[in-house]
Amino acid sequence: MAGFLSSTWAALDEPAKALLLLALSGALTAAGAMSEGRRDPVVRLGHLVWAAGSVTLAAAITMAATHVFPDHARLVLAVAGLSGAAHAGLRWRRHADAWSLLIATVGMGLVAAGPPGTALADGLGSLRLADVVRPLGGLLDPTLSSNRHLLTGSAHLLLAIATIAAARWLPTRTATTAKVLGTGLLWYAAAELNVLDIEVGAVAALLIVLAHLAHGLITDDTLMVVMGTLASLLAGVRVVTSLFSGEVVVTFTVLGAGIGMLAWAWRAAQSRAPARPGGPSEVTTTDDAIGNTAT
Repeated sequence: MAGFLSSTWAALDEPAKALLLLALSGALTAAGAMSEGRRDPVVRLGHLVWAAGSVTLAAAITMAATHVFPDHARLVLAVAGLSGAAHAGLRWRRHADAWSLLIATVGMGLVAAGPPGTALADGLGSLRLADVVRPLGGLLDPTLSSNRHLLTGSAHLLLAIATIAAARWLPTRTATTAKVLGTGLLWYAAAELNVLDIEVGAVAALLIVLAHLAHGLITDDTLMVVMGTLASLLAGVRVVTSLFSGEVVVTFTVLGAGIGMLAWAWRAAQSRAPARPGGPSEVTTTDDAIGNTAT
């Protein structure tokens, strides 16, 4: 059966493949819609089916539009990704606790942003592993620079901000997933801007992670404070190394201060942790029991 389907798929032309994917997306969407109002396991499965329909819709639009507009593949990705994100977000808006729809929406946003390191005029085949890991290498090598990440870095930054902002209106479990996804995107966007040829890129990266840390402090969010402190530490070392030409004393001073901030954040997180049941705050002493009995 698998061999028959694969051989049939290979024999189809691009428009036929796009129509087949569009039909599959419609079937998955209909199946997901039919799960509304059912028992909990069925509803959760419906979320996954709907998310699969979002991905299939983006694939159908990509295949069809690339065939019609072969010279605008990068723009096609943006349209396909936004369409898939809108499709997933339509159901996610009604089921805010569905983590699968959250991941599908953010994933389609990444498709719209395009392959890391690509410019607006680049094609679909421009994605290379070196472009993906280059921003991460910039954390260790201050001399590494590239302007190819300006467009995608800006898009990832906007997507990260939107994901973190959405966490404020989501249930606890889904909010944590949104914070982790948004923070990861924010870090990567900062790393992309960090490797720009101009020095303002490193400063912008530091300001982004400091804003992330400030957001955690203002909202009294332990997870955001810890992650923001760690990101500020990494970005701060890069900026200081760049500005002071790698002076060892200055770099290690900033590193030590950053580690101290991280330790403080961890201690603050522990101190704000709720007391366990049966802890000192909930145990009635013998003297109190005697006094209450006498009363």
